[in-house]
Amino acid sequence: MSGTEKVYLNGNPMIRGEQADYTIDYGIGTITFTNKRLITSDSRIIVDFEYTDRRYTRAILTGANTVNFFKNKFRLTASYVNQNDNQDKPVDFTLTEQDKQILTNAGDDRLNAVKSGVVFVGTDTSGIGLGLYAKSDTVVNSINYTYYKYLPNDSNSVYQVVFSFTGQGKGNYIQQSQFQYNFVGGNQGNFDTVVFIPVPNAHQVADVNLNFESSPRKEFTLNVESALSIFDANKFSSLGDNNNNGVAIYGNLGLNKYNFKLFGMRLNAVELKLKEKLVNKVFLPLERYNPVEFYREYDIQDTNKLTEDQHEATLRVAPSDRLDIRGTFGQLLRGDVFNSLRTVGEVALKNDSLMLPDLLYRIELTESNYSVTQTSSSWLKQSALIGFRKFIGGISFENPNLEFLIDYKQENRKNVFEGSPGDSLESGSFSFNEVKPRLILNNLYDMNIYTEFGFREDNFPINGVMLDQSNSYIQTYGLRYAGIDWLSTLFELTFRKKIYTEAFISESNANNNTVPVNWQTRLDPLRGAVPTDLYYNVTNERQSKIERVFQEVRVGEGNYIYLGDLYGGGKNNENNFQLTIFNDGNYIRINLPTSELFPVTNLNSSARLNIRPSRYFTVTGSDVFSEIFRNTTLESYFRVEEKSSDPNTENIYFLHFSTFQNDSNTLLGTQLFQQDINFFEFNPAYSLKFRYIQQKTFNQFVSGNERLFLIQRFVNLKIGLTKDVSTLFEYQSITDRNDAPETSVRNRDINSEGLLTDLSYRPVQEIESDFQLNFFRATDSYPLIPIQADINQQILSFIYSFTFTGRLRAELERNEVRLNTSSTSFAYELTNGRQAGINIIWRAFFDYSISKNLQATLNYDGRSEGGRDIIHTGRAEIKAFF
Repeated sequence: MSGTEKVYLNGNPMIRGEQADYTIDYGIGTITFTNKRLITSDSRIIVDFEYTDRRYTRAILTGANTVNFFKNKFRLTASYVNQNDNQDKPVDFTLTEQDKQILTNAGDDRLNAVKSGVVFVGTDTSGIGLGLYAKSDTVVNSINYTYYKYLPNDSNSVYQVVFSFTGQGKGNYIQQSQFQYNFVGGNQGNFDTVVFIPVPNAHQVADVNLNFESSPRKEFTLNVESALSIFDANKFSSLGDNNNNGVAIYGNLGLNKYNFKLFGMRLNAVELKLKEKLVNKVFLPLERYNPVEFYREYDIQDTNKLTEDQHEATLRVAPSDRLDIRGTFGQLLRGDVFNSLRTVGEVALKNDSLMLPDLLYRIELTESNYSVTQTSSSWLKQSALIGFRKFIGGISFENPNLEFLIDYKQENRKNVFEGSPGDSLESGSFSFNEVKPRLILNNLYDMNIYTEFGFREDNFPINGVMLDQSNSYIQTYGLRYAGIDWLSTLFELTFRKKIYTEAFISESNANNNTVPVNWQTRLDPLRGAVPTDLYYNVTNERQSKIERVFQEVRVGEGNYIYLGDLYGGGKNNENNFQLTIFNDGNYIRINLPTSELFPVTNLNSSARLNIRPSRYFTVTGSDVFSEIFRNTTLESYFRVEEKSSDPNTENIYFLHFSTFQNDSNTLLGTQLFQQDINFFEFNPAYSLKFRYIQQKTFNQFVSGNERLFLIQRFVNLKIGLTKDVSTLFEYQSITDRNDAPETSVRNRDINSEGLLTDLSYRPVQEIESDFQLNFFRATDSYPLIPIQADINQQILSFIYSFTFTGRLRAELERNEVRLNTSSTSFAYELTNGRQAGINIIWRAFFDYSISKNLQATLNYDGRSEGGRDIIHTGRAEIKAFF
């Protein structure tokens, strides 16, 4: 669900945004980290998010209350949540009697609530299979398997197969694309030929929390919390219902003393915290209750649900506000099979008047035993950060200063099989050492200059012996400058090299060099006459080809309609879908990345130049040429994007455009140029605008390569006839060429011209009416016999605005499309979705704010296309905002 994600990188929370840490595409569920975060094979990424999989009508009951007593020293909070699916009211699907029987026998095991995803569909009249898969037999590890092979348009492809994600190591297939799954057998995959039947469940959580604070300084605190969960994983089945109830108990005791003397020595703070937590293995919370790094902190080696018993004590001693010492000891028991002891020590020293360096040191040792695998583990982690700042010309952060930092990390994890003699290391063992010195020169002539060098050594075991695996080297150089009013710039260059030893080199462990670059500059000289923005960004990533799939949604929420199986393949063939200009779409197109990743160099660069001559050259004349000069502005914009696997990366870094949009190397490429020339841009009486846009785009889709070439030319003239009446004239000339695979309906070569006129009348602020009279001629030269369309269009619209509360819009459109052929098959872009013949369309839209948190919307469309029957569509909606 949008906005619910929490992203952690190496245990640290990230911030969403193009200028922050990451961006996210909610449609396909992908996260892209920005240049601020260098992602390597050593990075730990954890994402928490909320999602909705509601397949039954659900009733939700919640309540909470807090009571304060004894002068607010005690606070008692109780809460209750009940989520209950109605198994008799499924949403968007039907349960057969066979499905209900499967659910009854499945118990609480989700993997048992499945049915076969294989359907026999036979062949067509020509003997070609109507499915995508053919049945075959094979042997894997001496085991006979019957499996299904992806063979579209083959006589043996008589099966349509649905694949579902079953979990890593729990399936016999891996996904190559949205429609193609490859058999690997032996539970080496994560998909299988099954359909999961939605399972209704009921979930209740009750929580009671008692909190005590002795004083505002919290010298004595006590927090006791108990929660009960009741979770019925399958309301159709009574199997396994004897363990639906789970309990969790949490206690936290704090003893704190501030600014006191002990043995004649004044202490700034002493804090002691004791924590106890007991969580029954069947307790199911509503959200995460352990820290995001909890499994790593206690070296938990499995994901099984076990009863957890945790004890933890933390002592913090701060002799002064510049010295802080902290120690933690904890124990975690998971059932009777896992025991972990964790010890942490931390020392923090802040810079003081003696100009001593800042120091932060942390050491952590976790020792665990896991009887299921008969392994014991010892995991030592150390980190240190030393910083020193030297001021130049006075002790003030506004003065120039030199900052030096050293960041050190070290980990050594040893997994040993308890039954073997010696110190033979098991899988999961590793060690590394990493050091990063950083030098920063701040406020030197309004510049910040920084550089960082990093070295990391990784070790992994082979045959039980720890060996050198790889060495990584990082160099970063950066500059920030904003010392002149008309100039600001940011430049950062990073060199990263990873070299594997001979014993570890493989296809997945190949030596690599990456050079991320980020450059942003703003120029605004000559009193703002030529403001310019420059942007250049290069990253090294792994990208996949894109597959276009269509997802069904509610009618009115999509922009595609399914035309039927016109070109074969049903809903697996994108040619069977068409854009719609009305509110009757019930499919959306999603660009899904496939599972195969390619190393690419990703370039994003743009330049924007505005020219406003009057800001620098003062012209005082009153003649026509002086008026034109004072009211002329020009804007040029160029953007290039290239994701390429070109082995010669210099072609990308140095913008060798002749190598861009290459059939073999480019996964995605776009080049866009736009030129605007404006005369009297802000003049309400009259204005003239020229616009030229040229775009070249290349995509390697799973269905084949596509190239788009688009040129748009516009001339726009606005004239204010009176205070209330204005008119617009616009001439358009468009070239739209798309080269796609031969079987694709998206092939086109369209040239079009058009004249648009608009007469607008606005007698008062609340009322506006428009009348448009438009003429177009478009010719598609791609077919053997070119198709020409002549279009005339008349639109009358009326808008009434309710001040601050809503708007009413009504519109009547008549358009006529004349073709030089009787063919009903032509490119959507030729007529922009209009049908041949005379089309009458009427629309009404009303939205109104009932209150601050309540919004009502009413939409209605009616149309008669080409003499066909009238189609009415309507939609009413009320939204509540909380």
